[in-house]
Amino acid sequence: SIGYGTLCPKTSAGQIFCVFFASFGIPFNIVFLHRVSKMLSLLCERLGRWLYEKGMKKKKIKFLTLLFFLVMGILVFLCLPSFLFQVVEGWSYSEGVYFAFITLSTIGFGDYVVGKQPDRNYPSYYRTLVAIWIIFGLAWIALLFNLLTTLLEDTEKKIAQDLHKMRKAGKDNEENQKRYQPAGFVSAEEPSLLGSGGDAQKTVSLATHLGDAKQGETTFSL
Repeated sequence: SIGYGTLCPKTSAGQIFCVFFASFGIPFNIVFLHRVSKMLSLLCERLGRWLYEKGMKKKKIKFLTLLFFLVMGILVFLCLPSFLFQVVEGWSYSEGVYFAFITLSTIGFGDYVVGKQPDRNYPSYYRTLVAIWIIFGLAWIALLFNLLTTLLEDTEKKIAQDLHKMRKAGKDNEENQKRYQPAGFVSAEEPSLLGSGGDAQKTVSLATHLGDAKQGETTFSL
């Protein structure tokens, strides 16, 4: 579903046929590209097994296989075809890279289309070669986008877990501070056993008065 805009049905019958054909053709195309992407990933899996047999760690193997898949895909599906477009179409190399990415990412602006310049003689195998490149390139870039999406999701989960651990550690510190608070420490919010300041003074005065009265009774009896 690149859709350059250079080819389109004009009649009503052609438009209806296009709707039905796309309804069945696109799912089949997705299944086919999925199979092709599995074929491309087999090379990375074999490389991973070989590195694992050499005693390399799994994290390093994952990084190296992803790097190999990325570099080889860029060379085969972006860099090398751009040289071909530069020679056959007469574009600059940067225009070839631009066309390759716009095509394989299915953006398909239509500003650059292969085999449409009337003043050039195209080889007979050129369109077939471009079609094969598009099929394998779509599978590669779809798998690449899938890997990048998985990597971003894993990074997001890791950040969320780290934030959760930090919040939990902060709550545990607060609970430990409350748990190991000195027994004789009375906070300002906790009420005093003697009540408020006025009540405490009244209690002390009453005790003093009772003590004086008791002392007077003892002197009188003597």
